[in-house]
Amino acid sequence: MTDQMRTQWLFIQAQDVWMFRDSKPFAAAQSFVARSIFPPTPQTMQGAIRTAYLEQRGGRWSEYANGRIDTETSAAIGLPARKDTAASFGTLELDGPYIARKKEDGAITRLVQMPLDVLYNKDKHQYVSLMPDQDPGFVSNAVEGWTPLVSTPQAGDCEEATGWLDDDEFAHYLKGNVPQTVVKQAEIYGYDERVGLALDYSKRVNQPSMFYHAHFIRPAEDIGLLVGLKNATL
Repeated sequence: MTDQMRTQWLFIQAQDVWMFRDSKPFAAAQSFVARSIFPPTPQTMQGAIRTAYLEQRGGRWSEYANGRIDTETSAAIGLPARKDTAASFGTLELDGPYIARKKEDGAITRLVQMPLDVLYNKDKHQYVSLMPDQDPGFVSNAVEGWTPLVSTPQAGDCEEATGWLDDDEFAHYLKGNVPQTVVKQAEIYGYDERVGLALDYSKRVNQPSMFYHAHFIRPAEDIGLLVGLKNATL
């Protein structure tokens, strides 16, 4: 779909598990676990989208590395650094990625983690919001008018609230209301722990002592990543 600002929105869903790792090196026989980051960083999605853009237009990596691609593609995704020129990023801009859900009617809604000023009362089974302290007992010059947030006596014994809010529920919260419908973490994604052995492809067997351990992301069937593209389309 495309809005008035010429943004193309892509809803990307996994065919299997996902892994978006941090910058730590990872290989078999090392002593740490490769853990996924979710949602992925904007830099990771930039690389994925630019790769898809180049491949969709029949570009070859060897030609791209040497700057020998058509001007429309290079203007959109830029060119890598070479001896005589710095790298460029082109005009393509990304909005997101956001974790999103496809509803039963086909509409896509973003999901936002529970704001930190929302608490949960287990005894009353209700959410409450922290309120500005009207008499903090001190003065701060950090930000004009700033006061700490505190729980009201009527809130009772509360704990940190967890879960996610969709677009409608988040808009409801921004108007000063406490959340009503909260999406549980288990309804969005979980972690899939896998182990394996590195392979010796010349012999088609595993390599001795080359054990690895990784955590993957397994999103629910209706969950994906929502990414907005500006100044280019796929």
